[in-house]
Amino acid sequence: SVYLAASHESSAAEINAHADVFRRDVSASVGVVAREAVQLQSNAESLATGTAQAAAEAGAKRSADMWTM
Repeated sequence: SVYLAASHESSAAEINAHADVFRRDVSASVGVVAREAVQLQSNAESLATGTAQAAAEAGAKRSADMWTM
C-alpha cells in the first residue's frame, strides 16, 4: 500500500537522521579522547624530564657532599 511504503520511508529517514547524529557525537567524543591522550602524553614526558633532572641534581649533590666530608 502507498501508506505502508510512505511509513517505511519515513521510518528509514528518521533512523538515518538518528544514525547521523550518533556518528557526529561519536566522532566528537573520539576527538576529545584523542586530544586528552596527547595532553596526557605531554604531561608524562614533562614529568619524566623533571624527574630525570631532579635525580641528576640529587646525584651531583651527593657527589659534591662526599668530597666535602
